[in-house]
Amino acid sequence: MSESPINAPTIEVLPGGMRLLLQPSTINDIVATAVFIPLPGAIVSPAEAGLVSFLHSMLLRGTTSLATAELNEAIESLGMNIGSAASTDFSAASLVCTADTFATGVSLLGDVLLNPSFEPEEIEKERQSTLAHLRASDDDKFSVTLRRLAREMYGDHGYGMPSAGYPENVREFRREQLVELHQLGINPSTMLAVCFGNFSPDEARELFAQHFPVRAHGAEPLAISPPHHIAPSHVHIARTAEQAFVAIGFPTAPVTSPDHAALRVLGGVLGEGMSSRFFTDLRDKQGLAYATGCFTSSMVHAGSLTGYIGTKPESRETARDGMLRIFEEIRHTPVSYEELERTRNYIIGKFLIDHQTNLRRANYLGQYETMGLGLGYDEKFPQLIRAITAEQVQDVAQRYLTHPTVVELSPTDPTDELPLPVAP
Repeated sequence: MSESPINAPTIEVLPGGMRLLLQPSTINDIVATAVFIPLPGAIVSPAEAGLVSFLHSMLLRGTTSLATAELNEAIESLGMNIGSAASTDFSAASLVCTADTFATGVSLLGDVLLNPSFEPEEIEKERQSTLAHLRASDDDKFSVTLRRLAREMYGDHGYGMPSAGYPENVREFRREQLVELHQLGINPSTMLAVCFGNFSPDEARELFAQHFPVRAHGAEPLAISPPHHIAPSHVHIARTAEQAFVAIGFPTAPVTSPDHAALRVLGGVLGEGMSSRFFTDLRDKQGLAYATGCFTSSMVHAGSLTGYIGTKPESRETARDGMLRIFEEIRHTPVSYEELERTRNYIIGKFLIDHQTNLRRANYLGQYETMGLGLGYDEKFPQLIRAITAEQVQDVAQRYLTHPTVVELSPTDPTDELPLPVAP
């Protein structure tokens, strides 16, 4: 029997505290590295929303030894890619390179993460770039609707604020804030580095020990407090637009909850794929939707299930009521075997297809470990989905789809509307 081209993942701790999650593979000549940092985008107050994302953008705008142009040249001349970004529960930087440039790539990645220059001129360039992005995002009415839904559900908690922040915040970001946040939040002793691809584990240990040296400050990870309960609300946004949008959200459970897999299947039954209930009912049968669907969001301290629809302004109320009806129906009517099987296959298939690149594999391994699900969850997830029953789907529907928060966006002010029904 031939040897497998992919070894089992292992995790170890370097002398300085940095954790290494290594999975060598010979399926190609690429090495992907993802460095997970306990610097969550959701740690900041409303007045500093977007600061963590801004910091990560600045990491790629020059180091103390390489100006921006020199850094870009060093990366591009070797055909590698380095990125850095913040999500709600953690931050992550990435490196994708060939096996023969792995050593140089880790050196550059360490320089980017640990030695940013934060040059004032580059800060202003990034400020203008971020403000332009925010203006473009504000023109996307669907994005506006979903951002407002998050704010209604989580309030001033970091989970309720946009990752890029608000224009009024971005205009006031100062170099001193970036330096302080970097010192507090980016320290090798709290990082998890994941490598997937064609590399030697011994070489990886040596490279990370060399280029991610121990630092005395900021040894404690920055933690997020759980969000407070917020009563459901119904909000209307009047905007100049050719379409109307409706988003309906329900608070669910954190990613580590035993209900996670069942909630994932529930979201798939409702709104993933062209055979889902939202698509077949609201779009195919009633012709109400330009786009419709449902998705789940699972964070460390919270979760949500969100349905959405884009429709004609005159169909907004009909579409909204149709969404609420579908949510209510699944609480009382078990899904059929055919519907359950389709959804489980759809979720598992998408999950496996999303593992096609080395970087996606590294990201999955690191994300699950960082969020408390453990090293083996990447292989376990399809099995958990396959084991979900119709009874489990109905059970989570009955427990979680009870108190909707609704956000509607349309070109006109709302007409007289009755209060939304709340399930018993």
